[in-house]
Formats: sequence, C-alpha cells, structure tokens
Amino acid sequence: MGQAFSRRNLADCNAGRVTCDPVALTESELLAVTSAYSQRNLDRCLHGAANCDPTLLDTKQAATVTDAAKQRNLDKCLNGSPSCDASLLNAKQAAAMVAANHRRNMDNCMAGLLNCDPTVLDTKEAFLVSGANRRRNLDRCMSGSSNCDPTILDPKEAATVSAASHHRILNRCLNGSPGCDLLQLTPTERRSVAASARQRNLSNCIGGLPGCNPTLLTAPEMASVVEAYRHRSPATARK
Repeated sequence: MGQAFSRRNLADCNAGRVTCDPVALTESELLAVTSAYSQRNLDRCLHGAANCDPTLLDTKQAATVTDAAKQRNLDKCLNGSPSCDASLLNAKQAAAMVAANHRRNMDNCMAGLLNCDPTVLDTKEAFLVSGANRRRNLDRCMSGSSNCDPTILDPKEAATVSAASHHRILNRCLNGSPGCDLLQLTPTERRSVAASARQRNLSNCIGGLPGCNPTLLTAPEMASVVEAYRHRSPATARK
C-alpha cells in the first residue's frame, strides 16, 4: 500500500498536480520532480504563457526566454498584429516590418479591400492598383452587377459591356424570364422571341402544363394538342 501511494504521489508531483505531497518524496525523487517542474516552467516562459515564473529561471534560461519573446514580437510586427511592440525592434527588424506592412497594404489595394491605404503607394504601385480596380469593375459590369461603375469604362469596354447586357436581355426574352425588355431588341430578335414563346406555349399545351394558352394556338397546333390529350387519356378517348 505504501509503495502504491509512493508511485502515485511521484506521478502526481512529476505532473505538477495539486495532489502532490512533496514531503513524501525521497531526496532523489525531489530532485527529479524539481527538475521536471523547472522544465515545465521554462516551456511556459518560452511560449509566453501567463503562468511563467521568471524568478525560477537561471541566467542562460532567462536569456533564451528573452530571445524567444523578441522573436514572438518580431513575428507579430511582421504580420501586422496590433500587439506588436515596435520599440523592441532593432534597425534591421524595423525596416523589415515597414517593408512587410507596405507589401500587405499593396496586396490589400490589389484585392480592392477597404483597409487599403492608397496614399502610401508609389507611382508604379498606384498604376497596378488602378489596373486591378478597372478589371474588377469590368467584371462586375460584364456580369450585370449593380456595383458596376460605367463611368470608368473605356469605349471598347463600354461596347463589350453593352453587348453582354444585350445578350442577357435576349436570353431572358427567349426563355420567357423576368427582366425581358422587348424594346431593347432588334426586329429580328423580337421575331425569334415570338417564335420561342409560341413553341414554349405549344409544348406546355401538349404536356398539359399550366402555362398553356390555347387561344394562341393555330389549327394544326390545336390538333396536335388534342391528339396528345387523347394519348394521355385513353379512357376518355374511348368514350
């Protein structure tokens, strides 16, 4: 029973549990437990944990922990973290931080993000960003987005966007979709739309669908619809 308690107590002490009873440890066990605790504390300090106890560190460990803290701070500064402490950087690190911030801002501007600061771009960068903004705007205009700004399109782009808009309207009209504007179509296109509508109506009538308007059918079309109805309703046809 005593050996079982000793083993369990040693395990608790090595793990830093509150159930550890240091008085019950042998001298060698106490040394091992103290060493393990010192290592755990060092690990916490190296990772910047709040429960690090710097008073337990020796001179070499303290120096290592300080270097680790500086590296963590440098990483934060290079990544634009608000917890960066620029006062801890040397001249080379400060220059690297400025360069990283500039690259990050350039990336934001190229992506059209709100946290872009165009005032810090040089002439070449501003030109590249302007080109990226124009391409994004052209894409929006081509897709019919309400965020399209037609005022920054050049004549060729405006013509391409107009053609894409016309094609979208024509497709809506041909498919009988909302947003069809017949006034935007040419006479030839309007005739194609009318033919498409007639064919759609005939298909609905033949299929017995709700969109059928029998008053629009020609005599041959009506005959086809009646024949289709007879095939669907053989019992009715026999009567």
